Amino acid sequence: MSWDPMILIAAGPLFVLLTILSVVTEIYEDLVMPSRMYIEVSTNLVRSHPIKS
Repeated sequence: MSWDPMILIAAGPLFVLLTILSVVTEIYEDLVMPSRMYIEVSTNLVRSHPIKS
């Protein structure tokens, strides 16, 4: 099976783009998940201990 150079030229950047996208998604999820948990915990604390004005 012989590869057409044009296919390789087209597939190369696409593959790199997909790899970068998956890595960025992983990092983004790692950054977002802890902050979401922190927000949930803080809102639960505020609800269970209402600040009396």
